[in-house]
Amino acid sequence: MRISRIYIRNDNSLHLVNSVFLLEGIGIKDNSPSKDEDKQISIFSEEGRKEIDNLVEHGLCTKKFQEDITIEDLIISDLSPGEKLVMGKVVIEITMVGKRCYGDCPLISTKSFCPLRRGIVFGKVLEGGQIETGNIVIKD
Repeated sequence: MRISRIYIRNDNSLHLVNSVFLLEGIGIKDNSPSKDEDKQISIFSEEGRKEIDNLVEHGLCTKKFQEDITIEDLIISDLSPGEKLVMGKVVIEITMVGKRCYGDCPLISTKSFCPLRRGIVFGKVLEGGQIETGNIVIKD
């Protein structure tokens, strides 16, 4: 597994960057902070991102959701809360697999597939440090 993209949000805008510094217990430095301690970082697979980008019918979240880190060859179904992903010196503990859905989402009402429902993980930063695109990711 390898980091393919990293995004930061600040000043109500999204930026694709090559590297970021993750702060223990907080998330990405200079990023808009998460309101939820267990969702300091959002991670999506490269394959899941492509599925969203190619959706014909979008849901409430699929057009606006943007993960913090995209990882190629990440198999979300192999991850469970409590497991860790290591990227260099950075350690992220998986706290949640999948994103909750809203009842008024068109994908729910038509019983269509949503890549976010099971294709994303959230985590908290246990050990901070610098990460950059191309870094190897190890499941620990």
